[in-house]
Amino acid sequence: INGECRDKVIEDLANQGENQMVANFSSGRVTYEEGKLTAKGISIPESIVSRVRRIVESGINDVKPWVYFLDKLIDNPSRASVESLYDWLEYQGLPLAEDGDVLGYKSVGEDYYSHTSGSTPLIQGTENGGRILNSVGSTIEMARNQVDDNRDHGCSHGLHIGNYDYACSFGGGGSRLLVVKFNPSDAVSVPHCSSYQKLRVAKYTVVKDITATKTFLNEPLYRKYMRIIPTT
Repeated sequence: INGECRDKVIEDLANQGENQMVANFSSGRVTYEEGKLTAKGISIPESIVSRVRRIVESGINDVKPWVYFLDKLIDNPSRASVESLYDWLEYQGLPLAEDGDVLGYKSVGEDYYSHTSGSTPLIQGTENGGRILNSVGSTIEMARNQVDDNRDHGCSHGLHIGNYDYACSFGGGGSRLLVVKFNPSDAVSVPHCSSYQKLRVAKYTVVKDITATKTFLNEPLYRKYMRIIPTT
């Protein structure tokens, strides 16, 4: 971990009760001991530490969402998926919701159905001819073992989420731009292609339609996205 980043995190944690604060919010699975942050005994990589630093430097003196994120990430059953998500966060810098979920973007048709169709049945959600309905407030889920975990496959089976630029450019005219959130434990793979601009997940929730404003989420933490935001 970069020394400057680590020192900034340590300083913030020291002001909030150090290990006790972290342990309380993560059921003891995330710890701060002897100047090091670990999740289930594994050192936290700089891509995540830098996220905490952004939160602290923005004036938000609350690292609970980041601790929630780590706690959820530990529940991801695949080490490869965890490392893949680290790459996504490091390259894309997408913000967190207050509950520790990650925010991203998705382009859909004007009717809120996905641009492309698939053949894998959903656990949650509505589909028509293989196209998935992404109405605000809906949760879309498919079986995790049906999501392609091979990072060398750019376009493949799974529920796709992109960064801002990727989502804005996908689908052409008449598309809607949505903000979605996903639990880190549901992340499966970040394809190497497209400069890590998209990832495949097993489940996500649509939280807002930003077609009219096409607002770029440039803050490290969004408290309001912990709940569903109506379109009006």
